[in-house]
Formats: sequence, structure tokens, C-alpha cells
Amino acid sequence: MSSEKIDFMHPPSEFYPVPFWSWNDRLKNSELVRQIREMKQAGLSGFFMHARIGLETPYLTGKWMTHIRTSVKEAALQGMSAWLYDEDTWPSGFAGGIVPRLGPEYRMKALVCSRKPQDEPEFERIHAYLLEKGTYKILNEAEIDRSASYDLLYCSLWTAPLGNPRFKNTSYVDLLNPKVVDAFLKSTHEAYASLFSDEFGRVIPGIFTDEPCYLYWPDAPKPAVPWTADFPDYFEAENGYNLLHHLPAIFEETVNSPKIRYDFWRTVTQRFVETFSKKVYRWCEAHKLQLVGHYMAEDTLRNQIRWIGAAMPHYEYMHLPGIDHLSRNIQNLITVKQASSAADQLGKPRTLSETYGCSGWNLTFEHQKWISEWQMALGINFINPHLSLYTARGDRKRDYPPSLHYQQPWWHDYALINTYLSRLSAFLTRGKRVVDLLVLHPIESAWTVFNPGDFTAVDRLNRSFVHISEMLASLHFDFHFGDESLIAGHGAVKDGGLRVGEFQYPVVLVPPAVTLRSTTIDLLQQFQETGGTLIFVGEKPSFVDGREDSGGRYGKLSEKAYFIPEDEETLEQALNTFIIKEFRVLDEAGEEIRDIVVQHRKIDGQDAYFMANTSLVRTRRAIVRLMHSHEMVEWEPESNRLCRIESHFVGASQEIELVFEPTESHVLFGKGLAKTEPQINPVEPLRLKTPAAGMTFDAQWDFYPGTENAVTLDYCRYRIGRGEWHGRQPVIFLWKEWVQQGRRPFDPNESLQLEFSFFWGERPSGNKNYFMVIETPAAFEIEVNGRHVSNQDKGWWQDISFRKIPVPAQILKAGENRIVLTTTFSKRPEIESVYWIGDFEVSCKNNETFSLRSQSFRKPIGNLVDAGYPFFAGTVTYRQKFRVSEEQKKYTSVLTLPSIDAVVIKGSVNGKSLSMRGWRPFAWHIGEMLQAGENILELDMTNSMR
Repeated sequence: MSSEKIDFMHPPSEFYPVPFWSWNDRLKNSELVRQIREMKQAGLSGFFMHARIGLETPYLTGKWMTHIRTSVKEAALQGMSAWLYDEDTWPSGFAGGIVPRLGPEYRMKALVCSRKPQDEPEFERIHAYLLEKGTYKILNEAEIDRSASYDLLYCSLWTAPLGNPRFKNTSYVDLLNPKVVDAFLKSTHEAYASLFSDEFGRVIPGIFTDEPCYLYWPDAPKPAVPWTADFPDYFEAENGYNLLHHLPAIFEETVNSPKIRYDFWRTVTQRFVETFSKKVYRWCEAHKLQLVGHYMAEDTLRNQIRWIGAAMPHYEYMHLPGIDHLSRNIQNLITVKQASSAADQLGKPRTLSETYGCSGWNLTFEHQKWISEWQMALGINFINPHLSLYTARGDRKRDYPPSLHYQQPWWHDYALINTYLSRLSAFLTRGKRVVDLLVLHPIESAWTVFNPGDFTAVDRLNRSFVHISEMLASLHFDFHFGDESLIAGHGAVKDGGLRVGEFQYPVVLVPPAVTLRSTTIDLLQQFQETGGTLIFVGEKPSFVDGREDSGGRYGKLSEKAYFIPEDEETLEQALNTFIIKEFRVLDEAGEEIRDIVVQHRKIDGQDAYFMANTSLVRTRRAIVRLMHSHEMVEWEPESNRLCRIESHFVGASQEIELVFEPTESHVLFGKGLAKTEPQINPVEPLRLKTPAAGMTFDAQWDFYPGTENAVTLDYCRYRIGRGEWHGRQPVIFLWKEWVQQGRRPFDPNESLQLEFSFFWGERPSGNKNYFMVIETPAAFEIEVNGRHVSNQDKGWWQDISFRKIPVPAQILKAGENRIVLTTTFSKRPEIESVYWIGDFEVSCKNNETFSLRSQSFRKPIGNLVDAGYPFFAGTVTYRQKFRVSEEQKKYTSVLTLPSIDAVVIKGSVNGKSLSMRGWRPFAWHIGEMLQAGENILELDMTNSMR
């Protein structure tokens, strides 16, 4: 679909988030269908079928393909997309072990050079070198013996051995070898094509490649660099000399190191792009699939070199370039900007982020909004939530959580955030970003100084690169990165600007650098001659293509260039001289508000702005100054409402005052884009417990839990056979030792008993239902207070593997209650916490011992821990009556709650529904709901699994 035809207020399904769906157990077709229907209701437009930790259905077998077929069929029925994923776990390339088992030729290779000879079977000696005063020479075997007392460097080819559990007891593969990539395509892509090609480009839009790399760094000996068997021949054909004569220059500081390192890393990066990225892209192109995903370690200069060479050259060969953004943070704009810059320049309309992984089970909608909007302002417009677990059984629950799936109490409200993000994604795909500044990416300078054993020089370059990029973003000078290989293929000088693909830049900034390509220098000279502005910040490069500038190329550039220090004030002054800023976001003192990120677009000739407050704690009052006089409107993506906004003119510019609550965002665009007449936005606030409002709320509210309470029993005693009981300890410690590390001090057929306990302040009511929740209950014999309890479950709680075991109230007692689970490891039990659920409240001592008590139904609002619900996962309702006078009714229009620890808040006033809120401001227009006299306010608050 053309970006100009996208209705961002009513976006097509493709703009809704598409999660990683973790296939991590023995799969059942009926359960796959159930979960797909759940995802449809939750506002997700599709799913990536991702083999993951815990998978028991054999990968790429007939059974696996049957489950793929079932999911594709159901996706078609639901109007969803079913995306393929190209690996069993990750990183992509080893096909779940199929490829490395083909033989040593297929397994990962590395060049290892060290002072110690490598004599192990996986090493094959290339040469030994004598090092002396920054020079080196190859020694033959006889010379090695005679030179033993000198400084020798031994260089060998290393081939990864089989047996690595990370790779299904095989190894990673040599993706620099085209034969290996062909084997990967044959085992995976062609297997899918043989069965599902009719759905390619339709229900199956594409395939995700995840973290491919030319060297899986943790497994290689140190120091090491990527290698493949024919690389010396390839290198000589590209560079005109024999690399084997110069291997020490890669690892040691020698007179030739800048040149050799530059040539080596440029060539190995080019080889990786050719053998993997380009080859897989062309296969997908020929089969009507979109190649999407991201590469390993895109974040720093050091990591890119170690794992993939450079990130940006690979994006040319992806239909949908992508990144991963892990953890609950908004750090590392470099990763986002690299992908979005290449996508913009190469005319790729969408850029993906695999996001939210490692953010924890209590990730809220507001956190998701905060993380997503920061990325979206920087150029992301395809959200790929990580992760939706098929099941959380056993170790699977610890697979880079959270699970953003049916396990969560807020799951049935998830469409709120997904619909919101779909509208923003569509909006940020319409039109074209406004960018006037090109920042040359210093990855090729990093090649020149990269020492595999000492990262000091490359990390210094990275710090400056990050510092300058963050300064530009905080000062609201939008920019693209310019990768020199992409500039070589897509760069030209036109009309006084340096053009890279679809974007033209009047200003080019060079951050601290060591070298530039000769082709880049040629373009920069033409750029200057036609009036372009070139700015060097900090250290000026002195090498050309990794070699000393013997031709005086930089002298010519310097005549018309500007040189400034790595200083924010100077940088801002320089850019204000050469770039006309079309917008500013200012505080009361006239300074740029750094917490607010902005993206400026042109859509159908209209200016459009997306602005987001990235602070979780600060409210910002902003003056948005626009350098044009077009009438603007505000669009609220959450309500899909268009609102009028007031502005006043200062000379040729207009100023708009906006308030940004923590994590709040605003979207403004020219009225010409509005399809309906904007509304007036009411603004009279009312806060709970605010005396000035003339209304009072009791500190105690009627309290109604919407589901069972729970207590997590995560400490236990254990004994083996008839041995002594071992003292109480966290269950997770036993899991780590016995399951994760495999260190079990007993025979798999020997009896194992686990004892859990909790206290009850009084004898529990006999008319209540109580359940013990256990994973794999069939593997256990169960006793409660010495009485046998059947292990037959009554359905599941929270997750399909968390099974509910009914426990008669008659066998429970006041005081300590003991649960004993008996099993053997031969029954494959899950060594996990036990959950006790029912109608009770919980008090805690030292975070280890829990005491249960009867429920009460009057509580202060908000704090579930003190209320006796520290492990509760669900919705609670707070209800209160309050009075409003005739006079108050005239002025009360907005109800605003203070910040409350809930993922979603809904409710009603006098039976009239309040719209759902998932992030601040928690505010509702309630004027028309109020009545003089008594009123009833109900608030439904839903939390997370933690």
C-alpha cells in the first residue's frame, strides 16, 4: 500500500503489533487455534511462529509442519498474518543443528592468534610469526625452534567442535561460506516453500531472521576474528595482496595495522553481506516473502565489528530492517537510528523493533507506550512485542520475560495499547520524515583501530559517537547516519546537497574519525563545491581507506570545512548557523526540553509532528514554536479524536503551549489533513482528595477482588529417599542446581520429597474452595497435613501448565499447614514454586513465611500488598459514594487520579462507564455523569503477573 493512502486514524491490520509467539512445548493444534483467537481479540494482527526454549515437538519435522499449517489456516480465517521464523531458537543459520552436522566444513571458523601455540584438535596452524619493533615476518618450522626465545605469534584456523548445548549439541555455523548458507536455505526456507508457497506473500507475508553473525563470539577462543576456508583467496582478489603475510597486523600494534585492519574488516563485512544477507534476501524476493529481522549486536562499534562487521550495510538486503531493544529502558539511540536511517534512505517504508524482552513480568501498558514511543520518534514503525509464551511451564517462564499473552490479568484489555500503537505506526509511515543533517557513521574508523585483544581505541571512538548523537537528539536536530558503503552505492551530489538514496542533506557532520573512504571524500569535495556545509567535530580523520593521506585529500576539504570541538554549546551554535529549525520545543526559560523527543514529517504537503515526553517522573510545560503559519490541530490516537488548539504568532512563527505529563505524547498536524472538524477540548481538572475541589472522598473504599487471591510458596525443605530433611531454601536454588546445571546428588529413580508450608491465622472456612496450583501434577504424589490429596486437576490457573488441585477445607487447620510432594526425576517433574489460591488475605514475615487470614472488604485505594494481596493477579474494584452540590456540578468536568500502581483502570460514575486508561494522565471527563446529591464512583484496577 502506498504510504500516501494509509488512513492512520483507521489503520489496516498490518500496522498492529505482531508478537513473537514462543512455541516452547509439545504443541497441540487445538491449543494453537485457541491462542490465535485470543491474539485476535487482543488487538494483534499476526504472530511470528518462533521455535523457542522448551520446544518438545521436533523442529522442521512433519509434526512441526502440521502445526504450521494449522496456524496458517486459522490466521487466514481470523484475517491475521502468520509470519515464519527461520531458526530453532537463535542465532539464525544452524537450522536446529541440521547444518553443522553436515561436517566440519559447515561449522563456524575463526582465526586465532596468540603467543601460545594452539595444539588442540580443533586448531590448524597457518603460520608462526616473529614480532620485532612493530614489524613481523613468517617463520618456517626450523626457524620456530631456533627463535623460541623471541616474541612469537602463532596463528591458526579454529573450527568449532560439536557438543554445544546452546546449539542442540552441535555448534554455530560458518555464514561466510556460501555453501553453508545454501544448506541453511535448503533445510529451512525451501522446506517451508515446498509446503506453503501458495500462502507466501498472502497469509505468510515474510520470514524473520534473528541475530545471524559471522562469529558467535562467546564460543570462539580469544582473541579471535571471523574466518572461512577460502577467505585468503577472496581477500587477495579484493585487495591485491596476500593477507596471510600480514595476520599479526590484525592482532598487534604494527606499522601496517591501520591499513591491514581496515582492509580485513571491510572485506570480511562485504563477504558476510554477500554470502548471507544478499543471498537470503534474493531467495525471499524470488519467493514473494519479505525478509525481516535483525542482526546480532548492533549496538556499539565494538560489538558490530566482533559479530557482524557493520550493521547498516546489511539493511540494504532486508525488506523490513529491524533491531532488538531489550529491557525496560530508552537507551542506545544508535541502534534505532542506524536501522531507521538506512530504511529511510533506501525507501523501505517500515522499520521493526523486537522490543520489551527482559522487561519483567510487571511491565505495564505505560511502560510499553514509553519504550515504543521513544523508538517511534527515532524511526521505528513496526512493533514486534517480545514475547508470547505458549506455556510458562518450568524454565520457560524465565525465558527473557515478560510473556505478553493470555497469562497476564490485563490480557483482555490488551487491545487498548495495541490499537494505540497501530495508529501511531500508520501515522509515522505516512509521508516523509524531514531531515537536513547527515552524520557520517564512524564504523570504518573503528575497523582501522580495532584490536581483538584491546578495545581501548574503538571504545573511545564509540563514546564520542554516542555523545554527539545524543546531543543532536536532545537539541532537536534530527539526523540520519550515513554509512560509507551505502553512500558509495547510493550517494550523489545534487542541487547543493549530498543525496543518499531518497534523502538530500544540505549539512554533513563528521564525528571524531580516523579514516574516510576515498569515494566519500570525492563526494564531499563535490558537495562543498556546490555550496554544501561540511562540519568536522573533534578529532579530524587523517587516513584515506585506512592509509596515510599522502595525496593531501583532507587539505582540500579543510579549505571550506568548519572545525568545532566536541562541545554541546559550540555544536548548537554551529548548526543553528546552517540549519533553519522548523520547530523548537522550549521550556519557560527558552531552552530546548531534552526529555521530549520529536519527529517532524511532511504528509500531503502538511507539516506533522509527533512529540513524546520520555520522563517517567517529570511533567513538562512546553512552548512548541513552529516556523510557519499553517493552522494546526491535535490528534489523540488513544481516543481517535481531533481537537482544536490555540496558538499565537510571534513574527513569522506560531507558538503552541502544551502540557506533557510523564510519558505523555502529542500529535499535531496541519488542519488540511483532518477529515472531520476538530472538537473543543475541555480542561477543568478535579483531583481525588483535593479540598479546593470542594469534594471529599473517604480514605476507606468498598473493596471487591475479582478473582481468587494467591500466595506463592517459593521456599521448601527437601529430602532424598529416607534421608534427613535439608533446611528451607528458595526453590529457584534447587532448580538451578538440579535442572539448569544438571548437578543432582541422587539417582533419577530415587525418591525426592519437597515440603512447602504456610500458616493460617484461624481455621479456614469449611464452605470455601481452596486449590493448590502445581506444574506437572501427574508427576507427584501429594499430601497436605499428612492426608493424601488426588493429583487429578480441575483445569488451569493463569497458564495452561499451572494445574489446579482441589484441597478439601476439612484437612486444613489453624497454624502451620504442610504440603509434601513426592516424585522421582525419572517422572520429569518441574521443580517450581507451588501456588495456593482461594478466598483469603496474606500477611508476610521476612519475605519467606506467609500467614493467611479471612478477607475484609474495606480498604484504602491502591496498595494491594498492605491490603493482604501481595501476590494477587487480576482485577479489584473500589467503590465509594460521594456528594456533589448543585454549584459543584456546574464546574466539575474532569476526574483525575493520582499515579496508581495498576496496568489498566476502568470504572463508572453512577453506572455510566468511564473509558479505559492504561497510562497517565488517568483522567476522565465526567461532568455529564454527575448528579446533584449522592453519586457512586467505581474503579476497576487490573495489575500484572508480578
